[in-house]
Amino acid sequence: MSMRLQEGPNPIVVRSEGQRRKVCAQQKAKVMHDDVLELIPGEYFMKYVNTSDERKSSTSVESHDLKKGKRHSEEDSVAAKRNQQVMEDEALARTLQVS
Repeated sequence: MSMRLQEGPNPIVVRSEGQRRKVCAQQKAKVMHDDVLELIPGEYFMKYVNTSDERKSSTSVESHDLKKGKRHSEEDSVAAKRNQQVMEDEALARTLQVS
């Protein structure tokens, strides 16, 4: 399956069959069952699992599979962004109160 993966300015890395391939903006890459996508900068990983494929695969990604990095679900990422925004808003409010 070939699909456009890269829409933003930051590159990604596709790990497939023991090889790593950097994919920059406007490039295409072939993604197969059990490939790992690394979002960079940062240390975020996603595992591609073809749900129409009859092969069974574990739904969790073990740490030894990724070797390093943080694994965030989409909800965790949204919650982290929300918390960051709250902290920034509170800091701005404190700054405005002092002024």
